[in-house]
Parts: sequence; C-alpha cells; structure tokens
Amino acid sequence: MKKSNITQLVSIAFLLVSQLTIAHENWKPVKSKNGIVVSQIQGTESKNVDSKVEFVVNRSADDIIGYLINFNGYTKWNSNCTQSKLVKKIDDSNWIYYTVFSAPFIQDRELYAKVSLQTIDKKNYKMHIEACPKIAAANRKFVRISNFYCDYTLEKSGNNKTFVIVTTSLDMAGNLSPSMVNKFSSNSLLNTFTNLCSQLNY
Repeated sequence: MKKSNITQLVSIAFLLVSQLTIAHENWKPVKSKNGIVVSQIQGTESKNVDSKVEFVVNRSADDIIGYLINFNGYTKWNSNCTQSKLVKKIDDSNWIYYTVFSAPFIQDRELYAKVSLQTIDKKNYKMHIEACPKIAAANRKFVRISNFYCDYTLEKSGNNKTFVIVTTSLDMAGNLSPSMVNKFSSNSLLNTFTNLCSQLNY
C-alpha cells in the first residue's frame, strides 16, 4: 500500500475517533425534576443507553456513601428494585451485591454487581459498580443482566452540600427494543434519585 494511502486511512480513523469522542460529550437532557437532570446518549450497542444524572443534595458525601453501601436498603429508594441484599463484603472498600428488578414490561431481571469505593480525600469519593454475572449459578426464574456499569462522583459543594454525578450504561437483556430501554432508563433514573434525595433531605 502506498504511503499516501496509509496516511489517508490514519487520518480518517483519527477523524472518526474524534467525532465519536465529541458526540459522547454531547449529552442530551431527557428528564428533569427538582434539580435532578437526566441526560442520555445512545450507546454503541443497539440496546445500550449511556446515561448521566446530576444533582446537588444537602448532605455530606459520607452520608450519601452510607446510603449507597447499604445494599439491603436499596428497595427503599432504587426504582423498580424488589429485592436487594449484600452478597459479600470483600473489604472496607469492595462489595458484591444482588438485586431483582420488576416493571410493567420487565418482571424477571436480576443483577449481581461488584462495587469499588475510592476515597479521593476526606470529603470526595468515586464509586464504580459493574455487573459480575458469572459469580453465581444461573437461575431459570430470571434473566441475568450482564452489561451494566455505574460510576458515582461525589464532590463537596458548599456548606454540607454534595454535587453528585452518576454515569451509567445498561442493557436490560432479553427481547426489548432500544426505545423501551431508553424510556425505562430515563424514568427509572429520575425516580431513583428523586427517592434517594427525598430520603437524604428528610
């Protein structure tokens, strides 16, 4: 292949990567309520939706982390979550938990996920959650979610306030259309974090 052709191919590849990167930064707000904003980008896979949630809550990051690692209490605020439990505490910063989801058109989804908590300083945190579907034997009663991640960034914002950014990607598995996954994700995320803020701001 001629050097000029190779140069052209490299240039095209770089342009495509650049466009994908720029597009991923162009979040489109799809839902908002009481200061909670949900934005989305269609993922690279047909059923994956990348979502971002942003809000400020009148509690410290430590208080919020306390709720997020209380895995047995997820049913109190995590929308459509009907069962939730801690499976294993690996150490003080790593856990594995299990949840079951139920909705009008999604009644049999289960998720095993690993959680890793990183302390940036005494008041700021990052938390990564990722599906670990092979940790337990298959259960014929449920469709197990295998493609899921959720990243939390918690930053101090003023006196006893915390700015929370959540980015997540979800594939609900099964025979669901992208439009149904889109709708479920945006509504579920808005309801979930509205519930969480209501409990935190009691």
